[in-house]
Amino acid sequence: MCCFFYDFHLFFSHKGEPVKKEDIFVAVKTCRKFHSERVPVIKKTWEKDALFLEYYSDHAEPSIPTINLGVPNTERGHCGKTFAILQRFLSSAVPNTKWLVIVDDDTLIRFGPSFKKICAVKERNA
Repeated sequence: MCCFFYDFHLFFSHKGEPVKKEDIFVAVKTCRKFHSERVPVIKKTWEKDALFLEYYSDHAEPSIPTINLGVPNTERGHCGKTFAILQRFLSSAVPNTKWLVIVDDDTLIRFGPSFKKICAVKERNA
């Protein structure tokens, strides 16, 4: 489980523009056993809110599509897959965006104005 912490004072006092949809790249970590169970939930709910999104798995499945990063799935500790995602994000293989959001396939997220405003606050104070 991951947590996102931010300063509420900065969030509510921020007067700037939210981060644009074009500035966010979403990486979804999944594995073969959840392709038919979890991925469809993402596709039916929040996938449409992300302009740039890729699914990363231990098995390439063109119908989704998923990208096999060559990292086997593990029950615990997904550092290898996360590192491979970071390497891909920094390469020219994906769109050049300011933000990388890595989520698991059981994550429900909303990329609405509040999320984009939080990113803008962090960007301004980086």
